[in-house]
Amino acid sequence: MRSPKSHHLPQLVFIPLLLIMCVAPLTAVDKAPREVEALLPEDAGELWRLGFASLAFDAEELGSEYRHLATGIPLLLMNDFSELERRVYQEEERAAMSEKTVKAAQRDAGRQLKELRDQRDAVVFARLSRREREERQASLAAQVRTAEMELARIMRYDPGRLEFPQEGGIELVNKAAGVLASSARPARIVREEGLDALVYGSLTTIGEYLHLEVALYSEALGRDLGRVTLTALPEELASLLHELEDDLGALLLGREVARVRVSPGRGDVAVFLNDELLGYGEVEQRFVPPGLHEVRIEGRNLPVQTRTLSLAPRARAEMVFEPEPEETRAIIVESMPSGADVYSDSVWIGRTPLRVELGESNEHIVLLRDGFYRSQLILGAATPNEVQRDLEIDRGGEGGLIERRRNSFYTAFGLFVLSVPVALLSNGIYENLSTMVPPDGGRAPGLSDSEADRLRRQRDIAYYATWGGVAVSTGLFVTSAIQLGRYVRAAQASHTR
Repeated sequence: MRSPKSHHLPQLVFIPLLLIMCVAPLTAVDKAPREVEALLPEDAGELWRLGFASLAFDAEELGSEYRHLATGIPLLLMNDFSELERRVYQEEERAAMSEKTVKAAQRDAGRQLKELRDQRDAVVFARLSRREREERQASLAAQVRTAEMELARIMRYDPGRLEFPQEGGIELVNKAAGVLASSARPARIVREEGLDALVYGSLTTIGEYLHLEVALYSEALGRDLGRVTLTALPEELASLLHELEDDLGALLLGREVARVRVSPGRGDVAVFLNDELLGYGEVEQRFVPPGLHEVRIEGRNLPVQTRTLSLAPRARAEMVFEPEPEETRAIIVESMPSGADVYSDSVWIGRTPLRVELGESNEHIVLLRDGFYRSQLILGAATPNEVQRDLEIDRGGEGGLIERRRNSFYTAFGLFVLSVPVALLSNGIYENLSTMVPPDGGRAPGLSDSEADRLRRQRDIAYYATWGGVAVSTGLFVTSAIQLGRYVRAAQASHTR
């Protein structure tokens, strides 16, 4: 009679086997795409390569005085949009670029397989021994089988499974000479130049007006993503290009845009948009994505002000601040002689004598005047209402003093380096002569007395030359150390005055 454990043993073994049989195909299916993804280009979609082509025009209709616009306008557009950094891919773009990426990987895998097959076939005609030929054929045959499996996997790969990025960095790839020639169709230009997109267009005449048409061609989709137009008098066309900025910027970025102008009320006030510094004073930021944004201003002796800005698509907003200064205490900063430039945190604020408004925080003040060393001081709560600083004359020029101290150090150190081999050479000569003549004055074997005396004198000269070289090297080393200290002190003094 079978025990209960032996009765359930076949079931316990059967269940894990069944799970393995069910999971194994799923694992194999999931493994194949991962292996295929390893063959795909690593930078697929990471960079969106954009080029600008010259405008096409009818030479007979467009007068010679306006033909420069065919290259001038694309150059202006390229300069206006050079600050663009990232593009948002549309869904159809991502699908087309995914398929393009996979096809490129398929071509590469097929090219690699063909090269391996050619190498395998060439072994038959190579001058090799039988054993070498068989080993070479076996190795290449294994590589061919692996390449065939890789090609088969990537041929079955679904481009929809490729995790294509939502956006990519914009890279301008125009030649250094300027815009690309428009002598060919956009599809040919992007193919020859290795572009993902091309800005091109045309100039036509409508009576006394010029009609500008600018299009964005997508290499992945094989068609234009959109067009913008502008009609104006010839002499006004270039100056009105800003009217195309929002429409063309939206095409290039793949999203809607807006712009904002901030007036902080003072030229030395810093303006931040979403914690990113835009500049000082009145600034304008283009190509801002619509939505909520935070605008902040910071300035000397001013309280920090923050506002929330809501931007609609294609909006042109303006934000004006009226900063109220903090309570300050006036401090008169004077220098002797006067007329020194005064800088507060690297910002020029005037010349001495100068009235400085000090708020709650300390200020770092630097005084600069030609022919004098710079001087710096900290203004704080304990600073008196009047401060005078005597400027020290820079008789040799601050930069000249540092250069002289540096050259003195280099000279002393160079002489020290040159003196070391002299001592080593003298010591080597002394050691060599000591092996030829006894140091105690005894008779040297194989040498006459006169010859031995001559070698002893040379040995003694080498001995004293060795110690003399050591003394000179030590003195030069100490001198170079002293010159280094002077050089360092001069450099530090130039930063602390």
